[in-house]
Amino acid sequence: MKHLICFLLLTTLFTGCNTDNTSKAVEVDTGPQVLGVGECNACGMVVRDQPSPRAQGVHRDGTRAWFCSLGDMMVYLDTPSPHGLVNHIYVEDMPANFKSTDMNTEPLSWLSTSQAYYVLGVERPAVMGLAVLSFKDREAAEEVAGANSGRVLDWSGLREVFGKGAE
Repeated sequence: MKHLICFLLLTTLFTGCNTDNTSKAVEVDTGPQVLGVGECNACGMVVRDQPSPRAQGVHRDGTRAWFCSLGDMMVYLDTPSPHGLVNHIYVEDMPANFKSTDMNTEPLSWLSTSQAYYVLGVERPAVMGLAVLSFKDREAAEEVAGANSGRVLDWSGLREVFGKGAE
């Protein structure tokens, strides 16, 4: 009997007094965040010091990744990560009056990749990777593309250009 009591006491001691066996999921902020001082997860440059558009993504485990350019973001999306897939991706909305020589580093508003129209073929100095611009307004994207011999794509088309189907 003495051994049984000791066993029960030790079992209680090691299992603790917590009778709530339900696991509580930790909520992760998957929305866009204000541009901070983070480094680009593709090239290591300080993101806020680079000209827009920039991007951010949230992995399935909640880890946030920042990108100094959309070209870097596209390369990163095809790279396996210990954090899992990037489930939420946001890009900056370029102003309608954008000129290809604009090198604005001020933060812009964020939009989901599925809400944006992308312009390729615009020559831009000092941009990492293939230059890709993002616009919420299709007319603005078409105007910039027309003025710069570029082309407008949606998210699916952009993924195809980078060799990955739409996800």
